[in-house]
Amino acid sequence: MGAIYNSIFNQAYLKRFILVIALNYDIFFVKESSYPLA
Repeated sequence: MGAIYNSIFNQAYLKRFILVIALNYDIFFVKESSYPLA
């Protein structure tokens, strides 16, 4: 039971971690790509 819960928790945490990284990367990429236009 503990291993199953731990696996589900790790998957949810990993997805959230990837999502946060993706959002930060998107914001960084937009800033970097729009900077030369400013």
